[in-house]
Amino acid sequence: MLAACGGTAGGGPSDFTTSGGQPGTGSVTGSGNSPGASGGSSIAGSGTSFAGSTSSFAGASSNNGGSGSAGGGANGVSGGASMAGATSSGGASGASCTGLTPWAPGTTATDVSHNGEHYTCKVEGWCSSTAAAAAYEPGVGFAWMDAWTDDGPCGSGGNGGASSGGATGSAGSTGSAGSGAAGAPSTGCVLDSLLGENNFDSWFPMRNGFYTYANLCKAIAKYPAFATTGDSTAQKREVAGFFANVARETGMLVYIDEISKPASAGNYWGRGPLQITWNYNYQACGAAIGADLLDTPTLVSTDGVITWETGLWFWMTNDGGTGTTPHQAIVAGNFGGTIRAINGGIECNGPNDAANERIQHYQTFCQALGVDPGSMLTCW
Repeated sequence: MLAACGGTAGGGPSDFTTSGGQPGTGSVTGSGNSPGASGGSSIAGSGTSFAGSTSSFAGASSNNGGSGSAGGGANGVSGGASMAGATSSGGASGASCTGLTPWAPGTTATDVSHNGEHYTCKVEGWCSSTAAAAAYEPGVGFAWMDAWTDDGPCGSGGNGGASSGGATGSAGSTGSAGSGAAGAPSTGCVLDSLLGENNFDSWFPMRNGFYTYANLCKAIAKYPAFATTGDSTAQKREVAGFFANVARETGMLVYIDEISKPASAGNYWGRGPLQITWNYNYQACGAAIGADLLDTPTLVSTDGVITWETGLWFWMTNDGGTGTTPHQAIVAGNFGGTIRAINGGIECNGPNDAANERIQHYQTFCQALGVDPGSMLTCW
């Protein structure tokens, strides 16, 4: 749903289907003429503190395996004596599920319980969907955050009594050498040192097999400035920012083609990781990457390298009429600027679920990469 492409159209529940012979086609949010009603939600978790004693661990420490081979860790240092445990209180009271309707496909209840959590419906048609129940199952389906808000665990956690710590323990013995897990082999891709294929797979566990790490790496060869500009903070933020927007556009890399295809777009509906839309974008992108996308737009949803090239083309070169490309914005530490370039006409007029979902994905990916997301997150 690119800003230069005229906005978004969120598909309704019945749109979660595949089209044609391409498996898993369709997208959660394509580029249309009117804004879609999908978005993210914050996950309200209630923490519980644990009583007990703190102790040091004797034994081995091991390093992670090196590139492509199992790495053995060094001998572990001797563990220190354990400390007496401090007094702790019990968990905070959680939201009660008494009287809530247990979630089931097709439910019309707006407040439900499911797997020990309390959920409140945001979009009635999606919450009650039967055809797309798997997609919107609270806390489980890949698009559940579009439909529900997680209000926290059911039940109440009482106040725990004071717990006395254990006696001081003996020092642990020196551990033997640890056996480190084998590291992922290097593929020569610029993303290997920042992300890696294993992390890519874990970020998108439900992804369509059409979207592969290997093809992404091939596509990056056309845009060598991607994830290599600036210091390591800027590079990690670019990886997190790119995939945060991709996650929003494709439902976590599940969908390839736009679900609700606007008639005005003709054959040039949203396709690929950033849902390139409209004939002029297909023509300009095709000229840049050396493919005739104007005459054969289906290449974006059938060629695994070209599909990533279209997303990178927009990210690196298209400013959506804002004067700043997503690449330029994120390198400057401005994630909100990436939203403005991609879909600013729809999502930058004030707080909204769609933009908040992008921000939530960005913060999650930054945390996974061990980088501060910065303070410029919104675009309003």
